Amino acid sequence: MFKSNCPVEEFTALREIVPSCADPGTPLADVATERPSQKPTLSCEAFVVLDFEDLADLKPIGRHFESQGVTFAEAVVLRPSNPAFPPHSGYTTLLGPRESQRPIEAVFLRAVSFVGAWVTASRPVVLSAYDSQGKLLAKALLPQANLGRSDSALTPNYFLSLQVPGIHRATFVCNDGNVVLDDFTFYPALGPLNLEDSQS
Repeated sequence: MFKSNCPVEEFTALREIVPSCADPGTPLADVATERPSQKPTLSCEAFVVLDFEDLADLKPIGRHFESQGVTFAEAVVLRPSNPAFPPHSGYTTLLGPRESQRPIEAVFLRAVSFVGAWVTASRPVVLSAYDSQGKLLAKALLPQANLGRSDSALTPNYFLSLQVPGIHRATFVCNDGNVVLDDFTFYPALGPLNLEDSQS
């Protein structure tokens, strides 16, 4: 499902995180970008949240949301039965590839300035943002596993995010582990797009 310009109450958790401009993920590096001490406040209404609820279980997500400005690689839709991987909302998540060294990758048809998702994983996860030339802009870290019904110090569904201008591609890497994402979020809203115009 694509949600944009939603009522404020649907974004309570998001508004608590984003307007303060503090990354919930632990920053690893701010490469090639010097961030100001205060980031600009982002309008709640301009965020896009993809909750995946309208997609079939085990369906590769691919280009399903291309008209909204983003495609995904190496990920399938999952309605988890394992309580270690609870959804953040609804019943559906995005599952990373079983091959441990391959990331979940989101590619934006136009640059965005914020990307994030609610992450649950069996090992640490690194979110990386890249510009249109493939240059690393910034990273953020889920520092340890946060499975449900475990003794982790972190609860499931940790909001891992980055705010930096010029993001064209983002990856979520969980080496030698399993990761699910829910309520994938980016800013600003891009869609609906004319795909012919966006690819010209």
